[in-house]
Amino acid sequence: MVALARALRANGESLRWSTDLRPERFFDAQRCTELAAGGALGVSLGVESASPRVLQLIDKGISVPDMRRAVLALAGAGIATELMCISDFPGETRAEALATLRFLEQHRESISLFIWGEFALTRGSRVAAEPGAFGLREIWRVEGDELGTGLFFEEARPAKDDDDRAALEEALAAVERGWLLRRYPWAGALSTAHSMLWYARFGPGVFRELAGERKRKRRAAGARRRGARSRFDVERIARQSAAREGEIWSSLVYDERRVSPAAYRALADALPAARPRPRPRRSRT
Repeated sequence: MVALARALRANGESLRWSTDLRPERFFDAQRCTELAAGGALGVSLGVESASPRVLQLIDKGISVPDMRRAVLALAGAGIATELMCISDFPGETRAEALATLRFLEQHRESISLFIWGEFALTRGSRVAAEPGAFGLREIWRVEGDELGTGLFFEEARPAKDDDDRAALEEALAAVERGWLLRRYPWAGALSTAHSMLWYARFGPGVFRELAGERKRKRRAAGARRRGARSRFDVERIARQSAAREGEIWSSLVYDERRVSPAAYRALADALPAARPRPRPRRSRT
């Protein structure tokens, strides 16, 4: 990358580029400045976790201070710095997941976007080959997964209970409000051309700025229309739908251990439809 950046700069090229990276010790301030001068617009870093124990379990090969130095050096050079995080690696505790969220909060001004994904077990991984070493009691496939794409597991001693998960969801929602986050491939998603175009035009902090602008508009709208129904309750319905979708797949994968269009429809039809909240009635005098 440094050789590419140097060559582009030496030839007077105006190309802008982005890539996915490990947050290596290599990325010091001088090298990151060279990358930016040679067209580096954005990078997406696989940090996974900010828990030293979890990083050791996944054999990441880097430390939390390594990640911090890379994030600060890249962002300090004006490169849009995105972070890819995961939760629920086998054995990860509530405190360890919260450590990753704290890392995001502490370095908010240096992070252009982030994603919070859930650990997925894959064939050929060390966890799949040595489940007992990671505290797993069972690994299974679900009936109906004809391509064998999914592996699912159960911990011998669950590292998180329902209260832990609820607290983490609340903490994650609070952190997410600091950015305007969207799904792939739209602007506000990681490693997308749409996001890169926004960085090129508005700068690496654009999605933090948009989140702040959205908060200000909501406060203003709330002051004007206090007590009124929000615009079709879109966000509330979206959250309800996502939660119910999660319920369906959890039941199929962990309870029934089979998937099919018919099984999905049966569970979906049994759930109430997400509806707008009724408009409050005004008392008449």
